[in-house]
Amino acid sequence: MAGAQKSTIAALPRLRRQVERAQASLARAEHELAVAERALELGSKNIHALDRALAQLDSQVDPLAGGVVNAWQGRYGERGALSQFLLGLLQKAAPSPMPLHQIVCCVESHFGIQHPDPKSRKKLRDSIRTCLRQLQSRKGRAKPHRPTPGHPAGYWVYQESASLDKLREIANKVDE
Repeated sequence: MAGAQKSTIAALPRLRRQVERAQASLARAEHELAVAERALELGSKNIHALDRALAQLDSQVDPLAGGVVNAWQGRYGERGALSQFLLGLLQKAAPSPMPLHQIVCCVESHFGIQHPDPKSRKKLRDSIRTCLRQLQSRKGRAKPHRPTPGHPAGYWVYQESASLDKLREIANKVDE
């Protein structure tokens, strides 16, 4: 009984931390729910007002004829903020490669992204992977890292762009 008592006492701090994390997560989820409900309410009012205004102008026009536009929503702040963050993240880690799952966690933390379901996390991971590929193809500043065939996929590393001074330095080393 003394051993059981001792292990229960040892487990208490861990369990308290779990409760604190769960309460913080619940508070974030409740806040996000309140924000989403308010946005839905305002959006519904705006759509209703626009439909009424359109009906006053021309009652034969179908308000749904235009369809739905899924425009850029500024999820990561300003345009290009995700690319800049990823580039800075890889630069800080350089020359070490970073696994994609760690990059995703850093993006979630930096931009305060919460996932209501697993699909949301997969969508974020796909967005990050696409952004990394764009940094690779357009700017040559990131590249996938797989030093050996047995090395697991999903690692990315910062690739410094070659400046004229660096090229001269390399050429001088070759000449020596």
